[in-house]
Amino acid sequence: MPRLQIASGTNTIDSVTPVRLANGKYRIQWKIRLQDGRLLSRDTTGSTKGEARARAHAKAAELLAQGGTGGTWKPSSLATEYLETVSKPIITESSRLSPNSKARYKTVLTYLTEAFKGYSIASVARRRTIEELLKGIAAEHGAESGRHAKGVASRYFFEELIKDDVIEFNPLAGARIDLGTVKKTTRPEGGRALTTAEYDRVLTHLLTLDPAEGVVPPKRGRYTLADRVAVHRCCIDLTLLQMA
Repeated sequence: MPRLQIASGTNTIDSVTPVRLANGKYRIQWKIRLQDGRLLSRDTTGSTKGEARARAHAKAAELLAQGGTGGTWKPSSLATEYLETVSKPIITESSRLSPNSKARYKTVLTYLTEAFKGYSIASVARRRTIEELLKGIAAEHGAESGRHAKGVASRYFFEELIKDDVIEFNPLAGARIDLGTVKKTTRPEGGRALTTAEYDRVLTHLLTLDPAEGVVPPKRGRYTLADRVAVHRCCIDLTLLQMA
């Protein structure tokens, strides 16, 4: 049986049969092709068959009015262009985000933009693809950045695409992705070792250092001069112990 061809600006609402649900309502599963050629699928319910069809027609008119004439964004559009044109301004102009959150999200946007280079919106919207891209971000920039990237992509990329009727579902909704445990930091890890000559000078200094040197008697309080000297002596001994 040949597949039904749907012309631009038309739908299948009147040609499909409403299905009665367990709760007594009726559901219509219909399709609509927008003026830019995109084919969308929708479900509409109503208390009666007539009400379900009426609601479906109202939704179809809304889709044509809102997203069916311009065709600004399509599944074949570049994902990076959508990030720059739609996602970034939403984050920048949001009054609900703190300055720190905005700064963090903008940094994550640069990671996403780099990862999305060369991909179309349709390609990025594939679950397997977006998982691999997020894992790549986590491996390069750290697991925490990967988790932030997942949140930003879900809320400010995929959810906005749904609003623009470019995609029908968010591939990250409820998704659990193992982003590893890689930690990235701008601080140098570990310490700086002393040279042999520096080590010898420190050792000689500590061995000849008088614990009482420079210690002044307390003006008040329960601790005596001897207590303060004892603290200095302990510090010297512990440092010598660590050097040994």
